[in-house]
Amino acid sequence: MKYSLPPPQYWQDFQELTQAVAKQHYPKDQAHIYGREGQDQRGIDVYVEAQQIGVQAKNRRLFNQYGKLEPNGRLDVNQLKDIMKEASRFEPTLKTLIIATTALIDTGLQDEMFKINQRRRKKGQFPVEFWFWEDFQSDINNNQELLDLHYKKILPKIRGFDPDAVLLATVSDAFHRPALITPIRNENSGDDFLQALKDVQEALSTGISHDRETRNVRSRAIYGFPDAKSPRIRTFLQEAWERLQQTRNVFTAGLAAKDQYGSPAIEQRPNFLEIRDWKLEEQLNILRTQAVTCVNRALKIKKCAPILEKEWW
Repeated sequence: MKYSLPPPQYWQDFQELTQAVAKQHYPKDQAHIYGREGQDQRGIDVYVEAQQIGVQAKNRRLFNQYGKLEPNGRLDVNQLKDIMKEASRFEPTLKTLIIATTALIDTGLQDEMFKINQRRRKKGQFPVEFWFWEDFQSDINNNQELLDLHYKKILPKIRGFDPDAVLLATVSDAFHRPALITPIRNENSGDDFLQALKDVQEALSTGISHDRETRNVRSRAIYGFPDAKSPRIRTFLQEAWERLQQTRNVFTAGLAAKDQYGSPAIEQRPNFLEIRDWKLEEQLNILRTQAVTCVNRALKIKKCAPILEKEWW
């Protein structure tokens, strides 16, 4: 789900956003706010240290009180040249200059930039690139941490924002993992299986979906199912949570159970799970499918794409 996001009103907020985006672009490097207002910053607001990348943040007012594009909402070629001249004084010498702006994409300015860069490269000078507001919106929409940090408070005020739909998108993301959509006999680890079920339950109850390996946040909603606005969505997601809990309980009991020959009903092998009790395997598959079905019923309410259901018995 992508949002049309307004640019920050104040320059300081845009500078902080620019720093946050720079950190996402260069995660192994240090992105520093350089100097403060009133100091000679030599045209640089954010400095990416190891790669010697300078970023200048240009917050432009895009619209006037009547909703019309402002003439000064765009950058022009003369301003571009002034910015490059100022940045050339920065020490150590930059390897790249990025002009981050809330202005909209301007093909004329881009064309001029391409020509300038061609001449500068021949002279061994640093190239210039733009981060226009469309680029910022793409970065923010594709990074949950940026969205939470800079737009969580205003998202409910954005036209078309539906918190229940965001919750469903997060839950759907959480359910797209092998522990929910592949046969139990294909699982490699009992511990990983139980942890995956626990993670999906957490996504249902809190609205936060974590990556299985890195534990990073993959997606985040405003709330979990207990706070869903729609009673039907709340009911369906609660039922899904309960089916997953039943799955965990049945699996855990199976680890301690014996089959008719006295062997473990579920045994962890070096690279796979061996389930000797076919009725237990069937029960685990049915419970997980029922959980997916409950989520699909909730998704249908908001006309969202369903999760592929599996029938293994």
